[in-house]
Amino acid sequence: MPAKAGDVAQRLDRSAFEAVNGSGRPIACTAQIAHWFSFPVGRAAPGGAVRSELLSDPSTGTVFIDNGAGDLLPVEALWCGFEGRAWETRHVVLLARRLGEAPRDVAVTCMPGDDRLRCR
Repeated sequence: MPAKAGDVAQRLDRSAFEAVNGSGRPIACTAQIAHWFSFPVGRAAPGGAVRSELLSDPSTGTVFIDNGAGDLLPVEALWCGFEGRAWETRHVVLLARRLGEAPRDVAVTCMPGDDRLRCR
């Protein structure tokens, strides 16, 4: 069962996630919550950006995303890809996880690659 935001919010650090769409096609970004479950973070038209808040537990290094209903979902990975084929064209966005350290904001620009999106 996911943690409730109100239960742990006071001990979590906040950071921003932003993926700017530098391609000519819409993109979609997704958080991998478990090997079999994912949560849509957002989509962006060309020139737009996907933005979300990430929460981190400094005592464990666990990164969470709020599902909008107040549940904190532990994030295993984030990826962005071309909308409609996001999984097949994904680029995994690395999340720094460091015990006892405040999380860093994650800001990438996503550009088209050969057959995938490239986010740096």
